Amino acid sequence: ELSTVSIAGNVNVQHSTNTVPNEHVEKVKEHSKMFWNYFVRYIKRPYESFVTGTSEFINALISILIFAIIFGITIYVSISSFVQAALDGLGGLGEFFIGEIESPPFFSIFGSAFLFAIVSMALVFLALFTVAKFFGPTKTLQELLSYYGAYMLLSSLVGLIGLILFLLNIYVLGSVIVILSFLIMLAIIPTFIINKLLELKSEKLDKFHGYLVYILLFSFIYWIYIKIIADSTIAPMIEQLRSL
Repeated sequence: ELSTVSIAGNVNVQHSTNTVPNEHVEKVKEHSKMFWNYFVRYIKRPYESFVTGTSEFINALISILIFAIIFGITIYVSISSFVQAALDGLGGLGEFFIGEIESPPFFSIFGSAFLFAIVSMALVFLALFTVAKFFGPTKTLQELLSYYGAYMLLSSLVGLIGLILFLLNIYVLGSVIVILSFLIMLAIIPTFIINKLLELKSEKLDKFHGYLVYILLFSFIYWIYIKIIADSTIAPMIEQLRSL
């Protein structure tokens, strides 16, 4: 918007006034409000995701990412707290024997924990999709993610409580809460969803057998995942200790 200011009666100076709000800020506000409404609705009634279907697909993806972010931050805070507590217990001996101690690298720890949570949820989803495809009703990827994301709000909320407890130096209770949030994500939510899907339609297999197939399938692929992590991280550490 241009406005004209008269100086000395003859000279007109035009200047612009920024009355148009920042579009990016407005979009962030809009999406934040939409997600807040999504959170309030589905934290109370996550079962409605079976009715609304893919209409909240984007918010469901955000919900899944939020859990991974909270989990990653929590793992970093817990490791940092443990290292600091160990150093405080050693007093000045820690720096004497080890030297100057640096803080644990945030991006390395956060990134590893974030990726671990994402892959864990991806394996849950893979098992859900496989069993639903062969033994349950036909559901698209977006539909299953919409269901899962809606229920993940509870897991994220529990994880956030655990993170707050860690920040308040309440480590034991915080650890229990964080483990609970992970178990909700890993076991409770997917078993409820697969039970609901098989309840809707399970023509090729009895619902109980389909439920059992899901548990066995997920346990197998998750065992492979954990074994890969153990072989790539823990095994080299053991070898280094043996070589000392």
